[in-house]
Amino acid sequence: MISMTRRETPLTGYVYALFTILVWGSTFISTKLLLQYYTPAQIMLTRFLLAYGALWLLRRMSRGLDPILVTRRTMFWGAVTALSMVLLQQIPYPAVPLLQPAVIGNFLFLGLIGSALCFVLWNKAFRILGVVATNNFIYLNPFVTIVAAWLFLREPISPLALLGAALITAGVVISQRPAKPLLGKAAKTCP
Repeated sequence: MISMTRRETPLTGYVYALFTILVWGSTFISTKLLLQYYTPAQIMLTRFLLAYGALWLLRRMSRGLDPILVTRRTMFWGAVTALSMVLLQQIPYPAVPLLQPAVIGNFLFLGLIGSALCFVLWNKAFRILGVVATNNFIYLNPFVTIVAAWLFLREPISPLALLGAALITAGVVISQRPAKPLLGKAAKTCP
């Protein structure tokens, strides 16, 4: 059984997981905009470094929050991996686009909210709901992404995308329902 504090109810875990998926689905929009100036590895490196820095500060300010420590370590190793990819590509990191408010805003959103905050909340949702129930929310990510792309980039939504989104959402709802026993009542009474 997973232990919860008074404020950490299953509803809190669902809210953490849903918020995280909503933000993660939106991070694809920021990434698409940043790809005009940066390689995927450069975007990941900057994102992970921003998240690591924010989590390092949070950890210093609040002792004992395990999800922050776990997430900070994840961001560190993500930054190390992305740095190795950047170095292997030997493509210079362009500094000029960082002077544009939209570029800075997208990087801050990706690093501080899309990585640092979301990974902390995701880890808290794991603790409250368990790994299986929390990971079922991952399947909502494509749905959120197509809606965010429609809202922010004015990309059209095809009927096939709507059908896929409906099937994914139905699958997540069904997977969150309590499990029923496989055998009926009569099977339980048999010797």
